[in-house]
Amino acid sequence: AICNNRIWASVEVSCGKLFVTGGYANIADYTAIKTLESMEMYDPETDTWQEISSKRSVSKSISLLHFILHYMAHLIFFQAIFVSSHSSGFPCFLLMDEILRVFSDCGYVNPSKVQHEFIPRAMHGFDLNCQAKSGSGKTTSYVIATLQQLDPIEGDVSTLIMCRTQELASKISEEYAKLAKYLAEINIAVFCGDTRAKKNRGLLKNNCPHIVIGTPGRILALGKSGALKLNKIKHFVVDECDRILAD
Repeated sequence: AICNNRIWASVEVSCGKLFVTGGYANIADYTAIKTLESMEMYDPETDTWQEISSKRSVSKSISLLHFILHYMAHLIFFQAIFVSSHSSGFPCFLLMDEILRVFSDCGYVNPSKVQHEFIPRAMHGFDLNCQAKSGSGKTTSYVIATLQQLDPIEGDVSTLIMCRTQELASKISEEYAKLAKYLAEINIAVFCGDTRAKKNRGLLKNNCPHIVIGTPGRILALGKSGALKLNKIKHFVVDECDRILAD
């Protein structure tokens, strides 16, 4: 489809919003079509487009015939996609059945405003700074997004959550445990000052968790000792980052 003189190669719908990626800026230059490094999001409620810089950069050339076929196909898809564009329930996030089963068990139907805005962006791979009132669903937002994208590999910590206090770490761990109820292969661990660092190092060595939740001091100590390897981490969340930086 064409938007703002750009030809798009991919169109997706998530959480009632339309996401378009790829294409190129000059319709006359069809000899070297290259995908762009940005995504645009259309919100039907406000009838506005927002350009989002993507961390994923892809570039490829395609033939004129390939371009025409893609262009025609996505013009049709672009118009058909609005049939469900106003859907706002959790199923529109295209989450795993295991997570949706938890929502069904808990009676969750529709996401909060924060979740509606945060989850689709996070699942498209963007770095985000989320600020909202307490109780608005921020924690659940990143728990859902990280669980959905988690590919559990034995011996690798792939998600690291840093928070200020032991109490907050416990609450975050409980939220992960609740939403990962049907994801038995995922291991979660809390590393805080109430447990000896030696015990944390032993857990990382012998039964490495896929998700680590901890306070800055303990995370720093484990990282410096080499027990917590950071090179395989794909998702990093700092809860209450403003207060952590202030401290």
